[in-house]
Amino acid sequence: MFSKPDKFGISFGFALMLIQSTCVMVSIFRRDESRPQNQSLGECVVLRLMDPYLNTGRNVTTDNSFTSISFAKKLIEKRTSTVGMVNKTRRDISATIKNASLSLYETHIHNSETCTITVYQGKPYKSVMMLSSLHSNVFVDPEEAKKKHNTVKFYNATKFE
Repeated sequence: MFSKPDKFGISFGFALMLIQSTCVMVSIFRRDESRPQNQSLGECVVLRLMDPYLNTGRNVTTDNSFTSISFAKKLIEKRTSTVGMVNKTRRDISATIKNASLSLYETHIHNSETCTITVYQGKPYKSVMMLSSLHSNVFVDPEEAKKKHNTVKFYNATKFE
């Protein structure tokens, strides 16, 4: 999203409040805009958009370009939880999680002290990796045909397309 700004070097970021279906914050980002050295562009975007809502106990649902374990830890320090898809190419994801081979509708759960990473095989050749600092316990409804866990259901309910 932010790797290809328009021809003038401008990208737009939006913060949406899903329950009220309103846009609560819009921020414009220039290509040459400065940010802290230890902060990725995705982290800078989310922190700027969420600045009025940090330390209030809210949740942020992010796409895979904004989700990482290190960023989840930063948000936890600011009393904000996060749920989002994780790209398998992230450096902070261990090789055992990346290379997990699962059968169809199988789930693997990896817990740490701050967040939970859940790998779900929803399609024959594509697995979904979710990171959640909101859900410490992940459960699967055994009566459901596709056996989706609560992290995937929460992400699908709170994402905005």
